[in-house]
Amino acid sequence: MNEPIVVTVGRAESCLVRVSNSTVSRLHCTITLYSRDQMFVSDDNSANGTKIRVDGQWQPVHGPHPITPKTMMMLGEYVVVVHQLLAGSTEAMAVLSQVSPPPQNQTADPINSSATVKRDPITGEIIKK
Repeated sequence: MNEPIVVTVGRAESCLVRVSNSTVSRLHCTITLYSRDQMFVSDDNSANGTKIRVDGQWQPVHGPHPITPKTMMMLGEYVVVVHQLLAGSTEAMAVLSQVSPPPQNQTADPINSSATVKRDPITGEIIKK
């Protein structure tokens, strides 16, 4: 990969991945993919913060922080796994497919295993049941 893929995440229409959740900022965070094995998340001064799950505990993201497709993230109060969040970006999914396929039957909300990820076919926005 020559140029990094930059995926903006938030509620704003300008974001590549849109999340409809009141605790997610308009421009909440940015995920940058440099290669299939090197990706980072940065919080974009969101109101409710970006956290990642490390060793069973939530840690706030203050600067670019390394992540994997299996990393659990908390955007405000919205919990999601990175590969499911990036499913709204065709370019990011092309890179992730070179890493490893996402686990079968994994849900977007690990706390509520009955939830599944649904996206608006036009905007790619995550629709939560």
